[in-house]
Order: sequence, then C-alpha cells, then structure tokens
Amino acid sequence: MPSANGDSEMRWHLTLWLITCVFCGGLLLAADTNPAFTNPADAGPDFASLGEYVGNVGEHRWGAQIVALGDGKFDVVGHRGGLPGEGWKRGDQISRGKGERKDGVVEVDGDGWTAKVKDDVMTVFHGQQESG
Repeated sequence: MPSANGDSEMRWHLTLWLITCVFCGGLLLAADTNPAFTNPADAGPDFASLGEYVGNVGEHRWGAQIVALGDGKFDVVGHRGGLPGEGWKRGDQISRGKGERKDGVVEVDGDGWTAKVKDDVMTVFHGQQESG
C-alpha cells in the first residue's frame, strides 16, 4: 500500500504539470500580431510593390528581390546575373538597398545607386543616369 506521503508528492507533481500546461497553452493561443492575408486587396499598399524584378542595367542582367517590411519600408537585394535559379549563382555580386514608399512610389537607396518602383516597373539610376 503506498504511503500518504507518496500520494501527496504525486498530487504536487501533477498539479505543477497541469499549471505548466495551462500556462504554455495560453501562450500558444495568444493573438498573432502579424496576420496572414489571403486576399491581396486586404494586404495593404506594400503588397503591390514586393516581389521580383528582372532587367538589364548597362551590359549586365540583374534580378531584384523586394521584401516588404511593413509601414512602407522595404529591403531590396539585387543579384548580378539574374534572380537566384535564373542566372545568379552563389558567389556572384549582390547589392543591397533600403526602400520607402513615398506618394505611391517605392524609392530605394543602395550603395552607389537608387531605384524607383511604380506600377510594377523598377527603374534603376546610377547618379543622375537612368540604367534600366
């Protein structure tokens, strides 16, 4: 026959385990602050500008990936040779930039270049010269 002391210890462990499960379960059910959208119209204006762009800049083919960060901010990565899987290879040149939406246009500043994205077209500038 088990001792009363052993039963008390078992209840204590069971109670702690249940409290832990309830606490952790509550964390898992907490509201998500980063919702997912299934309808582009609900996703906001940043959704329209994110994506991948390909074109020639001077004599070189470039691919650009634009990632929306929210609140009108963007990260941009340019890949010389094209997009990954479509010409760019690991070790090829990449160029990074930061973008911001201003009056419906995403303006990007990179290292020695700028770009504008409007109406699904990305235009790249080197200084004052339009490159593509």
